[in-house]
Amino acid sequence: MKSDESYTLDLGEFVVVPKTESELAFWLRFQEQKWEPEILRLIKLLTNSATTFVDVGAWIGPTTLIASALGARVIAFEPDPQALVSLRANLQANPHLQPLIDLRSVALSSKDGEASLGTTSLGGSGSSLVLTPTDSDHVQVATSSPTVELGGIDGPVILKVDIEGGEYELLPKLLSIKTLNVSDLILSVHSYRHVLQAHGSVTRIGFSEKGVLTRLLRQTLASLSLFGPKLSIMRATGGFDYRYYSLQGSDVWVKSSKLRLFFKLLRNENPEVYFTNKYRILNADTT
Repeated sequence: MKSDESYTLDLGEFVVVPKTESELAFWLRFQEQKWEPEILRLIKLLTNSATTFVDVGAWIGPTTLIASALGARVIAFEPDPQALVSLRANLQANPHLQPLIDLRSVALSSKDGEASLGTTSLGGSGSSLVLTPTDSDHVQVATSSPTVELGGIDGPVILKVDIEGGEYELLPKLLSIKTLNVSDLILSVHSYRHVLQAHGSVTRIGFSEKGVLTRLLRQTLASLSLFGPKLSIMRATGGFDYRYYSLQGSDVWVKSSKLRLFFKLLRNENPEVYFTNKYRILNADTT
């Protein structure tokens, strides 16, 4: 598929306009419920017309589109300029959903201005503010404070955060906004490979990726360097009553204690984590 070809894929609740072969392959996986089924099932359970769904890391729109198709008001953040082209095309292909979606082409950050967005492939799902020039290509993107962007939302919010390692710094800031009433949090936690340069100096030692012992040493040092950031995530979510983590690649959610979840984070298992601060029972359809 050429990038300038027009192709529309009907997914039932909405349509999409894949721009590349890789995007088409992704949306076909989405259609077959092979992409993060645990996240999609959870969104369908939690989301309705009374919901405000904040999508931090919207990419080309899978969670933004499904939440809006369920009637939610959506505030979507995506700074990657190539992903934005595809996301906007997908929104334009669904005029019935556009009034529900507030798309903001900025990266949430502690400071307003600009920052370098690292990516191994523009438009891919791995763009991150914590990747450094030695890891990837970079583009300059606009940044904005979470307080400025999210401080005036009325009512409960479902907050989804998937920003490839940036969650360690951003999540505590998001949850410290006193006027932001987060009823449910869907969080993707990423491993040491995404955040070593941001939170440690392991890559500067010069280790290669060759050899089992070398990889083990890198992971161990990374876990130690990320102890503080991961502890800050657990502290930030301390007010949430229920914690679940997903088994990757399935729609199963397993209830976890705070301590058990913290050890999973330290072991770099990259869990998808669901927190809620109000009484919910995840029924048989979800667990």
